[in-house]
Amino acid sequence: MADVRKLEPDEVVTVAAGLLAFLASFLPWVDVSGFSASAWRDSLFPTYTWVGIVGLALALLVILPLVSTVRIPPVVAGFTIHQVHLLLAGLALLLSVSFLIAGQEHGAGFWLSFLASIALFVTAVIHKNKPAPTEQAPTEGGPL
Repeated sequence: MADVRKLEPDEVVTVAAGLLAFLASFLPWVDVSGFSASAWRDSLFPTYTWVGIVGLALALLVILPLVSTVRIPPVVAGFTIHQVHLLLAGLALLLSVSFLIAGQEHGAGFWLSFLASIALFVTAVIHKNKPAPTEQAPTEGGPL
């Protein structure tokens, strides 16, 4: 059983915001005179779905090591895991801002995803200043 008490406050915000961004992608993103569409509608797919997908990926990066045997390596393709987090959160925020500037009539799903992308970016900046996780060698006797 996972011990969610191991999560720090910024990690809780990352998980919550990531899941919110993903779930909000199924709510109306565009709401124009009776026509509404989620991010997954054919006319909006795949561009609008990236905010939700990135949010889900960031939530999984935090929660998977806690609830499974999956271990996230501290360095991925030459980038620390914190740099990857910052890059993905920046992408989600950049996409959200670009959709805001596009000037369409935005629905509730967009606004929730926009707020979630701001929260993801803020927590990514906080994560950037933390030391990277290290790989720990298993002990001979196993965990105590």
